[in-house]
Amino acid sequence: AIAKESEILAMVAERVAVLDPVAVCFLGYHHVRGGYGLVKDPKKVIELCQKAADMGAKNAHYILGDAYRKKWEKSSTEVCSDRDLSFQHYEKAAMEGHIFARFTLGLLEYKEGHRDLALQHFLISAKMGHKQSMDNVKILLTGSIATEADCAEALQEYEAAVEDMTSTSREEAKQMGADNIRSFII
Repeated sequence: AIAKESEILAMVAERVAVLDPVAVCFLGYHHVRGGYGLVKDPKKVIELCQKAADMGAKNAHYILGDAYRKKWEKSSTEVCSDRDLSFQHYEKAAMEGHIFARFTLGLLEYKEGHRDLALQHFLISAKMGHKQSMDNVKILLTGSIATEADCAEALQEYEAAVEDMTSTSREEAKQMGADNIRSFII
C-alpha cells in the first residue's frame, strides 16, 4: 500500500529529528515546489540542503546548485556570488558521481562559451550512461569541438554503462512510472 503524503511527511520528520542527512535533504528538496503540502520556500531549501550536505547527503549539493542557479538567473547582475555558489555545489555533486550535476556543468560551461570544458563534462557523463550527454558529444563533434576519437571512446563507454544498468527490475520500474517514483526517493 502506498502511504499518504501526511504519513510520509511524519516519517521524514522523525528521521529529520535524529539528523538523518537523507531525510533532511528530502525535506529541503520538497520545499522547492511545495511537495507533500510543504510551503514553497527557497530559503528553506538552501538551509536544509546545506545542513544535509554538511552531513554527507550526496544529492544535497545538486539541489543547492539548482537553488543558487535559480537565484543567479533571476538576478540582473552579470557577476553574482550565487553563480559561484551554484558552480561550487554542482562541482561537489559531480565529484561525488552525480550524473545530472556533471551534465548541468556541461550545459552551463557551454552557455558561457567554454566549449572545451563543456565537452569534458559531457564526455564524463556520457561515459556514465547519460544519453543527453552522449547526444551533446555528437553535436560537439559536428562543431569540430570533439574529435572522432572522443566520440568513439564516449560511445563505447556509454553503451557499456547502459548495458551494465539494464535489468528486468529497471524495465518494470519504467513501466510502473519510475519518473513519478524518482521525486519520492531522491
